[in-house]
Order: sequence, then C-alpha cells, then structure tokens
Amino acid sequence: MLACRLFLYDEPRSSSLKIEEIASYIKSLWPNLEVCCRGDFIHYHLSHLPDLHKEKAFQELAVKWAGLRVVSLTEKEGNKEVFPVEADYEKRRMKSLNSRASGILYKGPQVVAMLMDLLPSGEKVPENIHVIFTNQLLGTWSEEDSRYHARVSIYGPVHVISTLGVVVAPAKPREYYFLRRSFASLGMEASQEMAGEFMQECLVTEDPRLTGVLKGYVCQALFYYFTGNPFCHNPYCRLYNAHWQKELFTCQLSGPPEFCADHQRAILSLGQ
Repeated sequence: MLACRLFLYDEPRSSSLKIEEIASYIKSLWPNLEVCCRGDFIHYHLSHLPDLHKEKAFQELAVKWAGLRVVSLTEKEGNKEVFPVEADYEKRRMKSLNSRASGILYKGPQVVAMLMDLLPSGEKVPENIHVIFTNQLLGTWSEEDSRYHARVSIYGPVHVISTLGVVVAPAKPREYYFLRRSFASLGMEASQEMAGEFMQECLVTEDPRLTGVLKGYVCQALFYYFTGNPFCHNPYCRLYNAHWQKELFTCQLSGPPEFCADHQRAILSLGQ
C-alpha cells in the first residue's frame, strides 16, 4: 500500500453518523492505512484564522454556496444571481453545528472544487485522502435525460458523501410514490404515515443504519483513490452503485460476505 493517510470529516449535524465507527471499520480492512477523524470540514479548516478573517471567509463561502444552488433541474448552465437573504442563510447554516438540511440541491462537482480550495497547500498532496461528510444535498447533471439528479457521493480531488443524499437519491419502492401521490391528491401530508410502513426497506432521516451503510461509500472513495474505479457490478458487493433503496440495503447491509471475491482480493492486495 502507498504511504497514505485518510482524513474523515464529521457531519455533527447528523446524530446517527458515527465516524469513529467508520474509521475502525476501515482500519479492519486496511490495517496499514493511517486514519484520522476530524470535525466539520469547514470549521476545521477555518479554525486557524483570526476572528475577523474567519468571518470574512464564512461570508465568501456563503456567497459561493448560494451561487451553486440548482434553480431548475432541467437547466445545466447559467450563473445564478445570489441574493443577500440566500447568502445570509448559507452563512448561518455553515456556522451552526446544529442546523438541519433544507433539501436545497447544489451542483456537486463545483462544491467539491470549492471545498478543495479550502485545503492548505501542505494537505493537497497525493498521499492524503480527504472524505467529507455533509448533510447538504448534492447533484450532478445527466446528459442521458438532461436534468440534475441527487447523488449520495461525489468522488474527486476530495470525496464528499451526503448523509441526506443516501436517504433521497436511491429511489424508494414504486408503491411509496403511488401512496405519496394518493395522499397529496387528498391534500394530506403522508410522511408520518408512510415512515412506519417503509422503514424496513428505506433509509429515513437520522436512521440508525446510516453509519453501516456509509462504510461502503467510504470504501468506494478509497477504491476511487487506489484504482480510479469506485464501483462494482455485483449487487452483493459494498462497491455496487445502488440506484434503489432496496439495492442499497442488499449491497451494504446483507453481508457477509461484504465484498465480491474480486474486490476482497483487491483489498488484501492493496493492504500489503
């Protein structure tokens, strides 16, 4: 294995995310990998600044976040005009470690680039792997149907995994959407009624199974780093790119074995 270090950045706004447990799991797979747990990514990398400069940095980031909002799912390009109220919201959201996600969709690759810019030059080295958890919803543009889609993770120079995306992005059973439309046609809110019915086959907000599921996404980030390919075609492997909640449960929570034979051998090989 290369002499590399994995930095896991917590999302303290998600009470069901346990990054120390994820760190221990990764160490069990790659004992020679140095794994470090850190706090919220933005707070961590702005903590060294004097208060005045820190406030300015939060303001600049707030404007950038607001500018990366997806206004229309069917419009790829175009610069978004940032209104002061939007920047103020983004600033409050970032500064509070108790804020809830609003479900706003952001342009994922541009968010990755923005967060990468926050890293000091000494940490932008090939042997450092940065995995950032966020409760914000990230999306990417699909040329296949010309629209944005929510994603669980985006892998790149830094890797970003959304604790909200894992709830929203993989599709729920078709019956779920039928029931939701039925309730809506009656002018009723179906979320509470549906939560119990679909709890066993869908992740929900602050789901106790979240940490177990996200272990696989950190593994995907590591395989992206090591091999350039984070995914597997085997639906029973943690590296499977699940598009449905049912697939998510199968690949992330149905093991052992947790990996297909090929990727199990790859883990052993990369760990040497």
